[in-house]
Amino acid sequence: IISWTAALGFFVLVNGWFKYKLIAIGSGSMETSISFGDAIVFKQFNKDMEYNNLHVGDIIVFNVNNDLIVHRVESIIVNNEDIYVHTKGDSNEKGDPYVLHKKDILGKYVFKIKYLGIPTIFLNELLK
Repeated sequence: IISWTAALGFFVLVNGWFKYKLIAIGSGSMETSISFGDAIVFKQFNKDMEYNNLHVGDIIVFNVNNDLIVHRVESIIVNNEDIYVHTKGDSNEKGDPYVLHKKDILGKYVFKIKYLGIPTIFLNELLK
């Protein structure tokens, strides 16, 4: 029963059916906070109020050219109802070369699970 419950919980998190989603980290841009091969759980955004609760220093998940990226918020610009965010990976020397609009931001980091993402990364590489 415990194994089935854990497997079901994992399946639900990976598919993002609820407020939280699990993804594997395939780069080292967030070392030492989050490492290559870790899996993170993030809270998905779906309301403007959640975007208004972003702060400098938060780790967010966002979409750029259909790639999911996990980086830290470096600055936030609020212009009327719109929110624009600059990000940077912790181990990158420079900030990211793009500005995110709130529609690009999928959610906010909650916690990580060490090494859980390695099988997913390995499988993705095999399928390429």
